[in-house]
Amino acid sequence: MPLDPYFERQLRENRAGTITDIRQRIAATTRALPGRVLTAIRGLPAHAIAILGDLGSRLFAGSRHPGTAALEPRVPASRDTPFDEEEFEDPCTSANPAPEDSGPEATAHWREISPTGALEAFTAAKAHRVPRGTPAWEERNALLWDRKLHGRVGLDGPDLTTREFVIPVPGFPEVRVRLYLPESPAPETGFPVVLAFFGGAFHVGGIDYTSVDAGFRRRTQDARVAYLAVDYARAPGSRFPTPVEQGYAALDWLFTRAPALGLDPNRIGITGASSGGNIAAAVTLANRERANHPLRLQLLEVPSLDLTGSHIDLRPLREMRVPKFLVARELRAIRSRYLAHPDQARTQLASPLHAADLGGLPAAHIIIAEYDTLRGDGAAYARALRRAGVSASAIEFQGATHDAGMYTAAVPLAEHWHLHAVAILRTL
Repeated sequence: MPLDPYFERQLRENRAGTITDIRQRIAATTRALPGRVLTAIRGLPAHAIAILGDLGSRLFAGSRHPGTAALEPRVPASRDTPFDEEEFEDPCTSANPAPEDSGPEATAHWREISPTGALEAFTAAKAHRVPRGTPAWEERNALLWDRKLHGRVGLDGPDLTTREFVIPVPGFPEVRVRLYLPESPAPETGFPVVLAFFGGAFHVGGIDYTSVDAGFRRRTQDARVAYLAVDYARAPGSRFPTPVEQGYAALDWLFTRAPALGLDPNRIGITGASSGGNIAAAVTLANRERANHPLRLQLLEVPSLDLTGSHIDLRPLREMRVPKFLVARELRAIRSRYLAHPDQARTQLASPLHAADLGGLPAAHIIIAEYDTLRGDGAAYARALRRAGVSASAIEFQGATHDAGMYTAAVPLAEHWHLHAVAILRTL
């Protein structure tokens, strides 16, 4: 099926903008060259100049996630945006050096803290200036960028009751979680609940991001299912297996505390999108090996399940005319940020598709997108689960890109995506 018209327009606009940028760079560079070289360049045939321009546009095209190169809206700094005081960049295309892992900051007991909101986090980030190019600047920039993008393409979530807690993680930094409760009468046994992990290539995103918070709120209210969102530590400051261990600690805590929180311990599921889908699947495997809490289902959306890249599907790239090396570069960047050593990519908690045994896992519902190179991961995982005797399905949204689900205010298929996920969650 062709790419959705909205994303097709974005692709054309971003290509045109990128080509214009490259032509301006080439012009600026050639003006600075010695006269003889400049004369030689001017003598090149017109078609050769065109080829160089097209090559440049491909070389400098940005990529938010594998399979979505040049699809994200261009977000330049301008005097009429909230970010007019500084240059603003897509956080997933920046390349800061990786600092050393943070040391363990474990605490002995969990505690409840005052809940925060996405607007509060945005206001604080905007007011807090940090040195450009540092990890702190990248994190701040990403949160600001997310709010601007959501304001253009996403629907806001309802005003719901939320509670926040900080949970100890033995041997690893403690983790913050946010509980979203539906605005409807609770069943006698308590609300069903899902443990949720946001996406962001392991190094950006968070429960305070506007798009993430809005998505969790909409799912909570429409599915009438509570969400416990995990604000796991991001790479490269905290590498694998920190997010998985934090996720497992949150799951263990949830099963222990569910009745006191007004939740049903017999109706608990797990969900995650993109890199969050990777962590959700890994936590599910860790749970099977440890406490084996009775999870009812796992909902994985455009999940990244094989960090070796063995299941990457290159067909979407050919159809969108995106160079393959962009995906290879992005995959290498993700691995280098998240993993301490490349060999970890073959372990089951980093790449659930490499698990030797997938038996005994909860029923899996996997959503994949036609124009996403990660669709191979989701389809392969569904097949592997079924071979292991686990009930599993993979539903592909045709015409959709990796991030299509967040475009609920701009693309009708994104709302269908939301409603499909809601229907799955209501089976809890």
